[in-house]
Order: sequence, then C-alpha cells, then structure tokens
Amino acid sequence: MSVFLPLLLALLVVAGLIAASRLWFDRVQRRRLVGQIGIEVLAARHWRDGMGLLLRALEAEGYHAEADAPAGAPTGEKLLRRAGGSTLFVYKHGTAYSLAPAVLREVERRRQETEADDVLLATLGSIEPETLAQAARLPVRCLDGAEVWRRVEPLLDGPTREGIQAEAETKVTRPRQLATLGAAVAGLAIVVGGGGLLSELPAPSPEGTPVASSPLPATARPAPSALAEAGAGVATPEKTARSEDPATRRAALATALIALPEFGTAVWSSNTTLVLTLKARVDAEEAVARACTLAERYPELREVRLQIEAGQDVRWRRCG
Repeated sequence: MSVFLPLLLALLVVAGLIAASRLWFDRVQRRRLVGQIGIEVLAARHWRDGMGLLLRALEAEGYHAEADAPAGAPTGEKLLRRAGGSTLFVYKHGTAYSLAPAVLREVERRRQETEADDVLLATLGSIEPETLAQAARLPVRCLDGAEVWRRVEPLLDGPTREGIQAEAETKVTRPRQLATLGAAVAGLAIVVGGGGLLSELPAPSPEGTPVASSPLPATARPAPSALAEAGAGVATPEKTARSEDPATRRAALATALIALPEFGTAVWSSNTTLVLTLKARVDAEEAVARACTLAERYPELREVRLQIEAGQDVRWRRCG
C-alpha cells in the first residue's frame, strides 16, 4: 500500500496546483487584464463618447444630465440632477491623468460658481490617495479608471466586449500553460523523490526480532517546482534596443510609420495603443502588412494594438 503513497501525493499536489493556477489566471488575472484593456479602448475613443457612456451608466444611479452645460463650463463638465439636488459632473478623459489634491480646489471653485450641491469627479486615469482622503472631507465623489470601467462595461456593444475578452484571454493563455506544466513537473518530482525515499527504507524484520534504530540516510531533495518559474517565463519580448528609453522608442516607431506612404498620422493614445490614419484609397490590410514589416527594427510593434482609422471606419489589428 505504501508503494502508491508518492503517486497519490503527487496527484493531489498536481490537482491542487492546477486548480489554484486556474483560479488565479481565469478569475484574478483575466479580470484585471479585461479592465486594463477596456480602459485603454475607452481612452482611444473621443472624449465625448467616453463621457456619454458614463452619463448613461449614471442614469441607473438616478442622475439625469441637463441638456446645456453650465455657464462658462470647460470641456468635460455637465450639471446633473438627482432627487431634487444638483451635482457638478467633471470628466477627465485619458489614462495619463493622476489627479492630485490641486484638482479639488478647481472643482470646488466650479461647484460654487454653478451653485451645485456636490461634485462627481471621474477620470480614466488614477486618483492619488491624498486626493481621495481630502475628497472624503468635501462634497466631492471620485471615480477612477477602474470604477468608470465597472459602470461602462455593460453598455459597450457586443463586438467591442468580445474583442476585449479575446485579447485578455490571449495574454493569460501562455502563463496558464506554463503554470500547468510546472504543476506536472512538481508532481513528477514528488513521485521520483518519494520512490527514492521508499527504496532506502529498511525491509521489515521478522516478527519478534528487534531492529536497531538508525537515522535514515540522506536522500536527494526533490527538484524545485517549476511553478515559480511559470510567472517569470511569460512571453518575454525581444530584448533588442530595450536599453533605450521606451518613450524614445515609441516616438521613433511613430515617425517610421508616418514615413510609409499608406499612413497620414500616427498618434499614441496610450502606451499600448497606436492610432494610425489611412490615406485615401489605401487598403487597410495591405497597410497593416506593410507596417508590420517594421517589427524587425522595432520589436515592440508586436505588443502594440494598432487602431486603424479610415474615415468613420475603425479596425483593430496586431502584428504579433
């Protein structure tokens, strides 16, 4: 019966590691990636689209936007009504925002000018902890990119949501496979190590014959689990020219793409999204194929999401 102990232990360990990795990658990591990619997709849109989606989501909380913006309102402001009260809605589009406490003085001044009861401050970027702490003492409610995405995600059209889900799934597939492989290696190590330990144990003595106790001989330790290596082995991009500043590399890549005859403009909407405008009468697929040839000089092009715009038509492509 003891012969099967290492195998049984290995099966339990492998099953537990696989279940844990599936839970981590499918629920935690995948959900985090969906949020990151979704925020980038929203940031790539026009600010009016992002603001409009969030206003629709806020209607479920009882807010209703007035048709006209407040007098002297800058871009991204609306006056909302709820339960007889008024709220100044301030929207900061883009993921580059990291709202510092100074923004609270600005929105408080605008609240007094519009005579609103409170302020709802939203951004696709982040909000500094000190800003949140001060906002809690003021009539200011803050929504960062994660909170905006949670409200807006159900309102996106089906193809957009499916594309975001598919991209997140692509990014977790390889590390999940490596984690599964690591679990199998750990199980094999237990079988091999456990079998060696059993072979070193003394044979049972005849009944009634005492056996002098002696310490067990040292045995080789099981090979370390490859599960820890799974996270470090996630698809590492080429390290060519990685010593250069990323911002410099992105600027050089945009310049190289503009030099191609197919493209009119190349603008980074985020660190991972490059918006390309096609010239008239240019085939989008041929233009993308031409752009992807630059991946030999700019390996990071394989990690970039290309947003191809031709008039009102928008396509998403990748070179990797």
